[in-house]
Amino acid sequence: MANQNKYQIIFVRHAKAKHNIYNGEDIFAGQKIDTDLTEEGKQEARELAHKILDNFRPDLIFYSRLTRSRQTAKMIADEILKITAAKPSVRKIDDLEETDVGDFTGIGKTEALERDKKAAEAFYKNDIKNFNFPNGENYASLRHRVKLLVSNLNNSVKPGQKAVAVGHGMFNRVVFHELLKDKIKLWNNIDHPHDLLVKLEGPLEYKGENEGR
Repeated sequence: MANQNKYQIIFVRHAKAKHNIYNGEDIFAGQKIDTDLTEEGKQEARELAHKILDNFRPDLIFYSRLTRSRQTAKMIADEILKITAAKPSVRKIDDLEETDVGDFTGIGKTEALERDKKAAEAFYKNDIKNFNFPNGENYASLRHRVKLLVSNLNNSVKPGQKAVAVGHGMFNRVVFHELLKDKIKLWNNIDHPHDLLVKLEGPLEYKGENEGR
């Protein structure tokens, strides 16, 4: 029997957006590049709805302030409505947006290594504790944002409810690093699939070290 004091939440990444169309070298998008979903991404969002329903029927779907997250969330909700005749509540939530990669915005690996080798190498080694994007976010600010997001979710999802958070590839990995340290495969890989579902039980509990910025 389910614990009525708990809630369930699935973290997913937004579906493929226009900046995710790879052309020789991946670029850093972060939170300053805000693009729509591609046609392929729209189909991915519909498929995500079916995959989510294999786990549970969500009451709430959260999205970040970025277009790709909002569009994914709304398309998932619309597809769930078609399947179940009941549409989840779709809401924006603070602190879910992608990492601010600062001076790396819009450039690829080669140029990033030239601009700030130490910061670029930390990213490509997935050394999350040493993330420090020039004129962007660092590990301290990211983990502080995880703490804020946890609080926001715990205040927004009621016991017994089921929710989905449509996040972003890089920031989701930081979330998993902070909340699921023992699940190394979830965060120790810079490739974060668009169809990966990670289910957690709430209220979420953040046990980070002392935060700083």
